[in-house]
Amino acid sequence: MRSKQSPRPGGRVGRSAGRRGEGARPPALARVRAAGHPTEGPAVRPARGPAGGTALPAQTTRLIGREREIARVRDLLLQPEVRLVTLIGPPGIGKTRLALAVAEAAMDAFADGVAFVPLAPLRNPGLVVSAIAGPVGVRELGGQPLLETLVAALSRRHLLLVLDNFEHLLAATDVVADLLAACPGLKVLATSRAALHVYGEHEYSVPPLALPGLHPLPAVKALVDRPAEFRP
Repeated sequence: MRSKQSPRPGGRVGRSAGRRGEGARPPALARVRAAGHPTEGPAVRPARGPAGGTALPAQTTRLIGREREIARVRDLLLQPEVRLVTLIGPPGIGKTRLALAVAEAAMDAFADGVAFVPLAPLRNPGLVVSAIAGPVGVRELGGQPLLETLVAALSRRHLLLVLDNFEHLLAATDVVADLLAACPGLKVLATSRAALHVYGEHEYSVPPLALPGLHPLPAVKALVDRPAEFRP
């Protein structure tokens, strides 16, 4: 069940109450909470520490015509009560580029920085936990489920997690719900062709670039600028 907020120009925002993440905690998280966090935590490294550095992939071209969307999604993401924002749209509309730009604009608000998780290559929803563990620097410990190790590590961090291309792995959205429930300093920015339906999700419909008649025209400006960037 979903109740939407008032639409905003240039992008529609909605909130999905969903079912995942609401109600009883899954057994894995119950075991972590019952046992307590280990005093010698799992071997981890921050995605980006306060001293600098970032786990975002470098972009070879400028993002043009998305200034309004970047500002709106960033402001939404940084609201204290917002934990999950999903950028939704059809293939090729620019969800990934927008997510990267928002993460870059918001990274200074997160003490432990950002971590980017590309999910497009995955075909098995069961691999989502390990896909997240790598970029955040968590290694599997012998005798402990990886989800428990991941929860123990992220529960101590103030981190933005970018999950890119989730639409074909919707069977694994419980992982997102579990992490958000157990890690108070974690926020998630996801891109998908469909909503994740995780409790508390805020959906942002990515609009197309500006149509002809606007000055300057971002889509045309992008075509002009990109070839120039490749000149020797």
